[in-house]
Amino acid sequence: MKETDPMQPWRNYQDVFSESSRSSQPIFAVDKTTYMKKGRVIYDLFRKMNSWSRTEYLKHFSLANWNCLLESQKLEHTMSYCQACQVYHFAIQTLFPNTITFKPKALVQQSLVENGNAGTRKVKPTQKAIKAAAKHIYSKINGHFQKTFDISFTEAQTKVYELE
Repeated sequence: MKETDPMQPWRNYQDVFSESSRSSQPIFAVDKTTYMKKGRVIYDLFRKMNSWSRTEYLKHFSLANWNCLLESQKLEHTMSYCQACQVYHFAIQTLFPNTITFKPKALVQQSLVENGNAGTRKVKPTQKAIKAAAKHIYSKINGHFQKTFDISFTEAQTKVYELE
């Protein structure tokens, strides 16, 4: 049986991103303790992805693609909550599982409960209930959307011509 060194993954990480640790502002420098602590959590989340999502994610965020980026583009990226990844690679970035998931059915149910209707029986919704649900859903989405893209969700929707 072959014994493996538990520090080898951290050394591999350091080797891959050694160029960033040599620059004046190390973008992806991670100390050993942090890597060991967070690495397992990230690995577990990564394992939860379905195979298609994992393949697409790895293909898009590959080392070859990273090496093709200009230095100015690399400097736009950060280690955690990377604004550049969320803005420029939003569709692929959302494939990675995290605690912030968009569940439309849950949002609608929550807005119904807050407006005094548990949604347990079939009733024709009033315009007031529809507006209240739409405002509730908008309030849940708009904050995160505006933080990521620096414009409101409403303004972004006006730019999507298919929505009229």
